Amino acid sequence: MPTPTPPKCGKLVASTAVHRRRLRRVPTALVVIGAVAALAAAITGAAVPLPALGFVSPGHWVYSTILRAAVHVDGATGSIDASVPVNAAADSQVVQGESSGYVVDSGKVTVFGKSDLNVDGTIAAPAGEVPLAIEGEGGPYLVYRHSGKVTRLGDQPVAIPVGGPLTDPVLTADGTMWLLRKDNGRVCELLPGASTVSTCPAQAPAGHQGALSLLSGKPNYVDTTQGTLYSLGENGFGPAIGLGGPTGPHLKAADTDVSGRLALLDPDTHTLRLVDPNAPSAAPVVVHLPEKGEFDGPTAGGSIVAVVDRSTNTVLTYDGQGKERDHEVMPKEAGKPRLTKGDDNRVYVEGDKGTHVMVVGDDGAVDDVPLDHAPDRPSTQDPGKKLGVPEKPDVPVETPDPPDRDVRSQEPPPTHEQHAPPATERHEPPPSHEPPVVSASPPGAPGGVSATAGSASATVRWSGASANGAAVTGYHVTWRSSVGGGSRDVDGGSRSVTVSGLRNGVRYTFSVTAQNDAGRGAAASASVTPVGAASAPQVSALYDGEEGTALVSWKQPALGGGTLVHYTIDATGMAQRTSTGTSMLYTDLPHNGQAVTFTVRAMTSSGGKTVTGAAGSYTWPGDHGSATNITITRGPKNCPDHPDEPTCAQMHVVMTGFAPNTRYAITPHSSNDGYDAGDDHETTDSSGSVTFDTFQYYGVGDEVWVTARYDGNTIESNHMTWTAS
Repeated sequence: MPTPTPPKCGKLVASTAVHRRRLRRVPTALVVIGAVAALAAAITGAAVPLPALGFVSPGHWVYSTILRAAVHVDGATGSIDASVPVNAAADSQVVQGESSGYVVDSGKVTVFGKSDLNVDGTIAAPAGEVPLAIEGEGGPYLVYRHSGKVTRLGDQPVAIPVGGPLTDPVLTADGTMWLLRKDNGRVCELLPGASTVSTCPAQAPAGHQGALSLLSGKPNYVDTTQGTLYSLGENGFGPAIGLGGPTGPHLKAADTDVSGRLALLDPDTHTLRLVDPNAPSAAPVVVHLPEKGEFDGPTAGGSIVAVVDRSTNTVLTYDGQGKERDHEVMPKEAGKPRLTKGDDNRVYVEGDKGTHVMVVGDDGAVDDVPLDHAPDRPSTQDPGKKLGVPEKPDVPVETPDPPDRDVRSQEPPPTHEQHAPPATERHEPPPSHEPPVVSASPPGAPGGVSATAGSASATVRWSGASANGAAVTGYHVTWRSSVGGGSRDVDGGSRSVTVSGLRNGVRYTFSVTAQNDAGRGAAASASVTPVGAASAPQVSALYDGEEGTALVSWKQPALGGGTLVHYTIDATGMAQRTSTGTSMLYTDLPHNGQAVTFTVRAMTSSGGKTVTGAAGSYTWPGDHGSATNITITRGPKNCPDHPDEPTCAQMHVVMTGFAPNTRYAITPHSSNDGYDAGDDHETTDSSGSVTFDTFQYYGVGDEVWVTARYDGNTIESNHMTWTAS
């Protein structure tokens, strides 16, 4: 049976010097578990295996070619806290979803579980190129920019053709991916859960180059040819905002803002410019970079932006005001470094060959994390040394391995100096070898943390945390988002909490920590985007009684934080229809005078799930029968067609009790067989009424009347004798 090794209990060294901060510590839960296991092994001689890692803290996964494994870097501590052996190419990258991680090289994608750290299988790569990996709502995604393809990973991976080469896309908080075609300048949307590109609402000018960026979470188009910025929406580009500086084909924009500013790297002028889109008249902040540098980036994380000078292999960081926060030389590796952003919103600079990663902290400080060691595990070498026992000088002694025996069940052999006790002496029991008392420590991280979305709410669930020597007395639940956060405390027996008052369509990250008398333990997290059903649309309909058609229209309702997929429209006695617009023409209504109810619902999507909205309806009451009435009288003397006829006037028509919002054909009649004035068409209001003047007439003594036709029925007015005045 193998003997466990004691853990390396690293120390966290505090430092106020931003440029020299180096964090190297092991998460508390792992230290405590490892220490207890090593003590038990040292005392009893039995091997105590480490428990499976049930939680990986927020950070970033990278691939280590030295370890041949995917390793997880905790950005807050600068330590590796998990690893999964995976055989992959040296320049592989790792991307993570809610429950799985993916090691990506140019030929395949290897899938592993984040909770059990086991490889689950492989997926064939859809294109022979290195993709851009994007983590976020509905993803993760692999974007094959040259091939024009997007793969959405998950339980059922989907390859989505875009139709042409792409620039770097952006992913909004609701899971909508915005894509910019390099070949034709079209800007398109890929909705959450969709298998095809839905719409392309914007078109860049011919011959212009550009990039996409998220500013305050909203998509924007940066025209690097003319130096302008446009917001993006379903109606295309918004008003242009000048960027106030040089333009050119090499100008690069960060994919997110830095404290509200757009970061633009101009390698031709060796400058980094920070533009405030909310103050377009203000001069941008200009950062002058090393004159002979060759730069990659910029990549933004929160309030920090990072660039890499490839000529010196230096990572440089700046805040939103352009102040330099750190500059650190990265150990040299072959290939080109890769700037990525972890799920903790920190920037990570990965060496192309997977031997080092540089972590950019919230304050801009840069830490080097060598990728040459697995997470700390117990060691068989001198357990006392790792647990605080004073070290002994190393003395080379060659001794044969003793035979296996249970040292606890055998008495030590007598020596020549031992004497039997006198008969009158009392035999005392040998001193007991009780294991040393281990002081209580803060609890471990709760297991199985998950978050389920509700409407403006979320329910967070977890399993109990390890007590670590003192009973768990409570759990502390916190949440954060782009619009704020909060916290709640529950008792130690609770395993869930529902948080209300959230904003639909905003992604929230929930963290759960356990509390005991020794303090608060490590956190476990899960993210979710609350979404509610769309409200009921306001529906109306306009009918053409003569043609038997109806134009049904509605207004877009509040979508409850989701993204519109389409509307469903139901009509009495007819098959359901769908539309992405806000109207539907029915040309085949039944001609039976019966009432027809039109029902419209908005179908929305959030996090890959489709939500059915509330129903809005409108009922056309059909033929009112005896309730309808048409009355005609002599109207105004307005006869432009018969100006010389002194007895000419128009007919004044009043229609009541008809179907609302319905178009009727009105026909005049006369006892004079030669009279033919054609039809007039009038539409009733929402109460089913309409009043109008029409039909010029001057035949004194003739009998006149009108009829209205709808749905095969004819409704006749009163008859009147035409008079001279």
